[in-house]
Amino acid sequence: KLIWFESMIQPQYDSHGEATGKIIAVTRDISARKQAEAQQKLVEKQLKEANFTKDKFFSIIAHDLRSPFTSILGFSRLLNEEYDDFSDEDRKTMVQQILISTEHTFQLLDNLLAWAKTQMGHTCVYPEIFRLDGLINETVQLASAQAESKNISIKQLSNHQFEVKADVNMTKTVMRNLLSNAIKYSYEGAQIGVDSKREGDMVRITVTDYGTGIHADTLRILFSLDEKVISAKGTANEKGTGLGLILVREFVERNGGTISVESEYGKGSRFSFTLPLNPGKYPPAEHDPS
Repeated sequence: KLIWFESMIQPQYDSHGEATGKIIAVTRDISARKQAEAQQKLVEKQLKEANFTKDKFFSIIAHDLRSPFTSILGFSRLLNEEYDDFSDEDRKTMVQQILISTEHTFQLLDNLLAWAKTQMGHTCVYPEIFRLDGLINETVQLASAQAESKNISIKQLSNHQFEVKADVNMTKTVMRNLLSNAIKYSYEGAQIGVDSKREGDMVRITVTDYGTGIHADTLRILFSLDEKVISAKGTANEKGTGLGLILVREFVERNGGTISVESEYGKGSRFSFTLPLNPGKYPPAEHDPS
């Protein structure tokens, strides 16, 4: 137990103002005051985060959720009212735009609901053992439509045949957001790499793109809740909220992992996160003959 004390020491003087050579020392326990100060700082931090959450929530509802529906409604009305006036190629283009906007809106709404649950303390972690390759294959397949719209290929650089112990749905959300961001900030015709490798009793999954990269100032606060990050537009003018990466960090850390990013502006980014391996299948690193 940590106990705080405050001591005040001063010389003792006689009636003529001369020092007697003695001192007066008063010591008191100020642990309660220190605890109150620490509690006040914690409350202030929580209020700041709550205020940020509220502002972010309303900003997403007012702008980021509204904008995709403008595109969806616009193209839908054109197809409904002037269907015969367009060529098959024009109609196909409109349908593709509706699909892209709908997928973006669905992912945004999914992130928004998941984030709201974490802020209300309703999100629980349900770790289970599963194969990483199946989850990554499924996520890559789901991202294929978004990638194909920009002629981007997603290359799996390893077979991902690891068994991990984590929350499946949270891991899917993490992978989906990282792949979506990689596609968003990649140039047309580019390639994205997905890799995984063992590091002791963890596996590191890495998503690499060769797109716009991230400014150094933004990189420093990318996962921060304390500072507002203005999300840059993608190479096809796609909008972002910055919410996805905040959710990614929270989900990774709740599963006992860490997340990091390396980026050079104009050359691309590399996002990596770790998850615990199945302890029943993978021995501790110090006993691992490999």
